[in-house]
Amino acid sequence: MIASFIGGAWWGLAANRAEGAALTRWLVLSVLPMLVAWVALLLPAQAGLLLLAVIFALLPLADRAAQAASMAPAWWWRLRLPLSLLMACLHGVAAGMALQ
Repeated sequence: MIASFIGGAWWGLAANRAEGAALTRWLVLSVLPMLVAWVALLLPAQAGLLLLAVIFALLPLADRAAQAASMAPAWWWRLRLPLSLLMACLHGVAAGMALQ
């Protein structure tokens, strides 16, 4: 659910600020978190949680790129980085607990 929201936020940023090939690239990128999250739901619990942890750890890379491309507001990075890293850690812990 959260991965879908993040993708939707990227979609909105791209629709507002990007043009041409950059718009296409960002629109494609914006659906990837949701698609990978759906794949994670189909995996066994530990593997799915680990995949989600990796996804949330990688999301800040795109958030940073959006800010570098002047698509995201100045406060975007300060909000997104701690939230993404928190989600990555929580999913990692949950994956570890799924071992037991």
